[in-house]
Amino acid sequence: MKHYFSSLFFIVIAIVATIATVATGENNFLCTVVFGTFAVGDAWNTTKTLWKRYKAETNYRGTLKQFIPAEDSPSTLTPTKIAAELGILNSKGNPSPQKVNAMLKDKGLQEKVGNDWAPTAAGKPYCERVPYTRGNGHSGYQLLWGHHILELLKDGDQEAGH
Repeated sequence: MKHYFSSLFFIVIAIVATIATVATGENNFLCTVVFGTFAVGDAWNTTKTLWKRYKAETNYRGTLKQFIPAEDSPSTLTPTKIAAELGILNSKGNPSPQKVNAMLKDKGLQEKVGNDWAPTAAGKPYCERVPYTRGNGHSGYQLLWGHHILELLKDGDQEAGH
């Protein structure tokens, strides 16, 4: 029975030492004593190595972003960004997303559905409809346009005399 308790005691101490090693990732007194006393230095080194490897492999921000292929022309432009790119300004000299939305509607690329803009059949190749949530809790869908929409609107802007 005495042997059983000493073995159990060692196992508990070894587990505590391993947890301390994993938690800190560094050499500490308890681990040195336990692993050094019982001549399991290789286990200690293996634990340290595995922990460092784990931290290195999991220490990146974009978990799946690295596996998503980049699009040739991703849809990233909001009407405000389009207005800024094309120099479409309101009376205060700020980019006017309202004017851009009107231009997109006039070209037959989007239509109003409830409070949100939705792409028409002609507009779908140029944009992506993505969900959003604002800080105040308001949510809905927003159209993000590809960069090729700039050329299309430049041509229309010259024709309309904007």
